[in-house]
Amino acid sequence: MEKIFKGMENGPETIDSNFNELIDPKRNQTVNDLTVKGQIIVNPGQKVYHTKVTLQPNLQIDLYRVGNMVKANFGGRGVTISPWKTFDGVIPLGYRTSVGTSASFSIDANIHTVNVWENGGIFNRMKDGNDSGGYWHDADGSDIWFTKDDYPE
Repeated sequence: MEKIFKGMENGPETIDSNFNELIDPKRNQTVNDLTVKGQIIVNPGQKVYHTKVTLQPNLQIDLYRVGNMVKANFGGRGVTISPWKTFDGVIPLGYRTSVGTSASFSIDANIHTVNVWENGGIFNRMKDGNDSGGYWHDADGSDIWFTKDDYPE
C-alpha cells in the first residue's frame, strides 16, 4: 500500500482514517428520497404506518404501509352499499395508489369490486350488498397496491 501512496503525504494513514469513518455507526442516515439502480435491501425493522378510514357507515378500511406498498383490509358488519357510487371516505395522503387500480372484498357471498383512484377516491362498481342472501352483511377482504406518496406524518 505504501508503494501506491508513495507520493502522497500521510497516504496510508489518511486511507485508514477514511475507512474507519465509513464504518462508524454514527454515520447512519435517514433518507427521504432515493434513486436506486439495482437491488435495494430493506431493513427488516422498517416502520409500519397504519390508519383507519370509514368509507361509509359500517364499512371501514385499515391501511398499512411498509416502504412503498400499502395493504388495505376492508371490513364491517351490517354493510349495505349503493351501486355505482363514490364512497364518502377517501384514502389519505401517504396511502394512495400510484396508479388507478381495482380492489375486491366480499359482503356475505357477493364479491364487490371497487376502483381506487390516485386522488384517494373509491368508487363502488358492483351491485348492492343486500341481495347477497346473508344475514349480517359482513364485509371482508384485502388488497395491495404501490404508492408514490410521501410517508404519512
